[in-house]
Amino acid sequence: MGKQSKNNKKKKVYAKFKGHCAYCGVHRPFDEMTLDHIIPKNKSGSGHEDNLFPACEPCNSLKTDISIEALRIKVIKMNDLTYPSYANGVKNGLIDVSQNPQTVTFYFERFMSVDDVMAQIEMSTVKIAEHIQQKLYCRYEGHCAYCGVSISFNDMVSEYIKPLSKGGKKIVENMNPACKSCSDMRAELSIKNFKNLIMLSPDSLSYKNAFENGLIGEEFTCYFQLPKMERLAKSMGLPLNDIQSIQTLREFCESKPNRIYKRYGGLCSYCGIRTSFEEMRITHGFPVSKGGKDTIANIFPACPLCGETKGELDIKEFRALIKRSPDSDIYDKYVNANLVKRKSIKFFWELPKTKRLKKIIPCGNGEPLPQGELELILL
Repeated sequence: MGKQSKNNKKKKVYAKFKGHCAYCGVHRPFDEMTLDHIIPKNKSGSGHEDNLFPACEPCNSLKTDISIEALRIKVIKMNDLTYPSYANGVKNGLIDVSQNPQTVTFYFERFMSVDDVMAQIEMSTVKIAEHIQQKLYCRYEGHCAYCGVSISFNDMVSEYIKPLSKGGKKIVENMNPACKSCSDMRAELSIKNFKNLIMLSPDSLSYKNAFENGLIGEEFTCYFQLPKMERLAKSMGLPLNDIQSIQTLREFCESKPNRIYKRYGGLCSYCGIRTSFEEMRITHGFPVSKGGKDTIANIFPACPLCGETKGELDIKEFRALIKRSPDSDIYDKYVNANLVKRKSIKFFWELPKTKRLKKIIPCGNGEPLPQGELELILL
């Protein structure tokens, strides 16, 4: 996270209690306030601002990696005004010394209960199913919905357009794919306020990305607000004029070679290796020379090696040829692609759809798709 993003996050956390420590209630200047993880990092606590409280240094040091309730017990056992956290609690009326045992009410509990805090953290860190994340990744062709930068699947942040804490629904229509920089800057701001913040932050990574993608003018235009044709042109690195009309685009997308290519997301239907549109070989599962039909259902895209090796063989013969050649380059290719199990060969097109999708959308290596290739899959 960049310095600017960290500073923005700290400002939002600092403002939660108007500069007061969430525990003892002492007021501290912005520079002297620290950020405390409510659920500690070593207990899977996230760095989301909902899991952060402003804390003075003595309280942060006292809490370390324990829970809120454990901290409460620790303060009660202190009973010593030489400790700043205890002294500030007594001064601010948070510790009732007349009770035996003494009672401790943390400053934040004047505004919300511990249960409310934990519920808010749970909502902000809810795990999003991978198939929903994949759908989000495809929504804007592997680009951040705000600054338009190309992002890998692993680096994408799935965020809520209208935050859950403000009544937003936990549905895919209320979600956007974002880069980490934009997600950190936006936090729970409205789109309008986020756009204003971008224009006021010319040194931020989000501003620089947006500028490079032609989204900065008199005001900032989010990538998702561009017309679909303009997004496509930017994504494919083409002038808008080159994509003359939606009709022309449809004709290209529905052309036979392109339909074959995008059928397996630009991957060889046999070994699953990524292949460019220009290198793709068109093969027939059951060769035409042996009575096979020249239809989409019988046509499989292949990389050069698989296409040349298969030739006029049918699927069964091709599989047997690979099995008989354990020292060949093509056999090694299938081993590397995890398609050889106990000496049996499984082709990429035979894998379940969910496994194929994980290779089409690169969850594993985290690398973005080559420019223009995801567009071919999605159109």
